Amino acid sequence: MFFGELNFTTEKPTESGYYFVIWNKNEEKLLLWIDYTVTNGEKLWFWRYTQTDEPIDINFDAHNTEHPQFSERIHTSDE
Repeated sequence: MFFGELNFTTEKPTESGYYFVIWNKNEEKLLLWIDYTVTNGEKLWFWRYTQTDEPIDINFDAHNTEHPQFSERIHTSDE
């Protein structure tokens, strides 16, 4: 699969879907499913390798404002 030029931002996704994610400065990008939900007014993000894996909470570090970085949403045939 070819994705072309990807732009990354620290802006958190506002819809569930596949995104490339860079967790830290020296790490490679990973294609992950990101779940975005709002529960009782609280915004929550979870990641998984696929839609059927168990979700893992994304903890955003207030002291590391440069990561994680997210690509634009990646549309795939298995959605």
